[in-house]
Amino acid sequence: MSFYGNFSKKNLLIAHRGYREIAPENTLYAFREALGRFDFLEIDIQLTKDNRWIIMHDETLERTTNIKKIFPNSNNIYKVNDYTLNEIKKLDATSWFLKEEPFKENKTFTLAPPTLIETLEFCKRNSMPINIEIKDMVNIEASYVTKLLIDDISTYLSSVNILISSFNHKYLTSLKEISNSLSTAINIEDNLPNNIIEYLSYLQVDALHIDKKLLKELAITEVNNRGFTISAFTVNSKDEIADIYNQGVRAIFSDMYITI
Repeated sequence: MSFYGNFSKKNLLIAHRGYREIAPENTLYAFREALGRFDFLEIDIQLTKDNRWIIMHDETLERTTNIKKIFPNSNNIYKVNDYTLNEIKKLDATSWFLKEEPFKENKTFTLAPPTLIETLEFCKRNSMPINIEIKDMVNIEASYVTKLLIDDISTYLSSVNILISSFNHKYLTSLKEISNSLSTAINIEDNLPNNIIEYLSYLQVDALHIDKKLLKELAITEVNNRGFTISAFTVNSKDEIADIYNQGVRAIFSDMYITI
């Protein structure tokens, strides 16, 4: 069964980088706060210098960690893939969000950015489905990226409901070559392909994750009727969420917990 087929609910709410309205994004804190509120998590993954998967949205580390303090350098460039996992694990990925750490009562979580394995273990313990977005790493061959991903997720495929998505669609075709049973979704932000149905079919994806601004250009009913799930990002208004659901969109990425 595909990823979205495991949900009985008609309308789904996705925790965009975790519950990031109230907790630092892409951390175990934000994932914990999403439990019991959102239907599943959305996270971003990138490779470190030593080819380990870390949860991080930006290509660089300075916005969401204290990298400048821990590893000051003269060129002022702090790319994720310039640092090893051990180095990144020395960083604080929470204090940028709040002056005082509000989770002192729970010592099971660290301040450092989590790894993909740590996140999958969290999902397994809490029966939390997850959408893993592969960030575009242009200097690494797609087949190598997807092999490393399969190495990490393979032991969790039977215990965690996993969806893989990316703006780099080469990753998705490469994943399908390795395992046709994996659930995948394309991310589209700027322009729709000329024939979206043919494109989705060619990529053998299960879903289309689309910027909300493109919904007016999309034949939503036709896409739904062909068996592809549509999810829209990023929506933080209750009225807007209700309207998008009413258009026939199955799921919505949000930074906020909004009930309809």
